[in-house]
Amino acid sequence: MNLNQVTIPVLDVPESIAFYKTFGLKLNVHTHDRNARFLSPQGDVTLSLHRVGDNLKELLWA
Repeated sequence: MNLNQVTIPVLDVPESIAFYKTFGLKLNVHTHDRNARFLSPQGDVTLSLHRVGDNLKELLWA
C-alpha cells in the first residue's frame, strides 16, 4: 500500500496553511478558505486541509 494523500479537518484554513508551511510543504491549491493542498518537498505525497464547522470544536473540547 502506498499512502499518498492525507486530508486533515481544520477550523481555520489560512491559519493552518501558515502552520503547515513551517514544515516545508509547498502550497499547491487554496480555494475560498475551505480547502488547501500541499505538495511534499520530496516524493509524490499530498496533504489537504478541509474546513469543518464549529461543531468539530464542540466535539473536541467536550
